[in-house]
Amino acid sequence: MARPMNALPEQGTALARFAQELRTLRETAGTPSLTAMARHTGVSAASLSGAHQGTRMPTWRVVHAYVSACYDDPAKWRARWETLRAQACLPDETAAGLRAALADGRPLPSAAITTAGQLAETLDLVRRTRGLSLRAIAQHTRYYSHHTYGQALRGARPLTVHLVIGVLSACGITSPQTVMHWLTRLAEVQPDQTLTVHRYRAELEERARRVRRPVPVRGQPRRPGRPLARAA
Repeated sequence: MARPMNALPEQGTALARFAQELRTLRETAGTPSLTAMARHTGVSAASLSGAHQGTRMPTWRVVHAYVSACYDDPAKWRARWETLRAQACLPDETAAGLRAALADGRPLPSAAITTAGQLAETLDLVRRTRGLSLRAIAQHTRYYSHHTYGQALRGARPLTVHLVIGVLSACGITSPQTVMHWLTRLAEVQPDQTLTVHRYRAELEERARRVRRPVPVRGQPRRPGRPLARAA
């Protein structure tokens, strides 16, 4: 009989979420013992145990063995592990800089962010810093369900322009300049969103032109325009 697993150290981290997903997979497989899993895969029980502890980044070899021992397809877990590795490598100065920017009212994504996984982790850091739950995000924006936002922020599904705008809006970040900073970084780390970002920028510029366009006062004669050229 398998021994009960220790409680995860921090429920809100990407590493803890990944560890919880491994635990759920193991339970679905009937909770095989670590000894049996080690015998099946050739990876030590200690290494397999470390994968679901949520305290350190597991190697792909260990994750592959863990998933195989639980009768699942490791190929389906490769993208999750890649995303976790990117999030786990989020530089400390990025998180610290973001918290400082939030305190100053200028939450801009750091130039140190180079992957979509890091951008998702940073966006989730904004959400957590604001103290908002995923349900609160979904209720505020009405774009997507809280499940969809959760998947995107933990890297289980790609970020989109509307997902980023939805989270920022719920967090009270609505300045067009700030939103475009985030979307520009999204296009850099996720090129398939580039066209949508360009369209959104064009919409913002058109709105700005409408605001600047003078409205004629009633009774005030309009300035005559250039006469139309007569057709030859």
